[in-house]
Amino acid sequence: MNSADSLWSRTCRCDCRGAGELLRAGEAPYGSYAPVEVIQLLGLARAKNAVRIGRFAVERPSGMESGIVSDSISTYLDEMLNVVKSISKADVRAVVERLFRGWLEGSTTYIIGNGGSASTASHMMNDLNKMTTVEGAPRFRAVALTDNVPYITAVANDIEYADVFVEQLRNLLRPNDILVAISGSGNSENVVRAATYARQAGASVVALCGPPGSRLCRSADTVVSVPAKSICQQEDGHLMLNHAIALALRERIAATV
Repeated sequence: MNSADSLWSRTCRCDCRGAGELLRAGEAPYGSYAPVEVIQLLGLARAKNAVRIGRFAVERPSGMESGIVSDSISTYLDEMLNVVKSISKADVRAVVERLFRGWLEGSTTYIIGNGGSASTASHMMNDLNKMTTVEGAPRFRAVALTDNVPYITAVANDIEYADVFVEQLRNLLRPNDILVAISGSGNSENVVRAATYARQAGASVVALCGPPGSRLCRSADTVVSVPAKSICQQEDGHLMLNHAIALALRERIAATV
């Protein structure tokens, strides 16, 4: 190894005073990096294989120069395809029928979730209200309990976070209404408490879960499981279910006009 390679094989971390401590390149997350001034000393051959980020140059990972993308992308998408194929279509149809019956009865559907599932709850509220609109037919009634941030923070601050959904249901839920609870783990306390209360109050609970067997699955009347190990793929599956459910529900509503 020549002196240039030896210098490149180490990482130079510098502060505004110039001097810095030397770290081994193996500790750098995306390859070796060093101040651009150092890279220039190593010669154009190595500099061509560097990407400049501010004052620092980062050595390109192997394969980047030829446009090769990590195979993890193919792996993720292939796994996702298998996950989608494993979702029970009969369970999805059961959800559509329950929501359709709620529409016929003038019920309101409330939707809850945490984190990525909270964003899916808001998305689902949007699609159930907008995508199911048919001229001449009553509108679907959907409310995302994830969207009232002042109320959520008030309950979380004054009572506890586990009650942020159930406290809203105490104000709004009526018998024969529907609660759609979205959770990858199926064990989030605030979601489980809301589902338990909803059933006690005479409402129906629809659960969009990850693998079966969770507390939420056991608390629900109708369950669709997305049997993926990855929470990312569970959330992807829930968003796809949202669209499939909304489109199928619109067909059922349109057939009544």
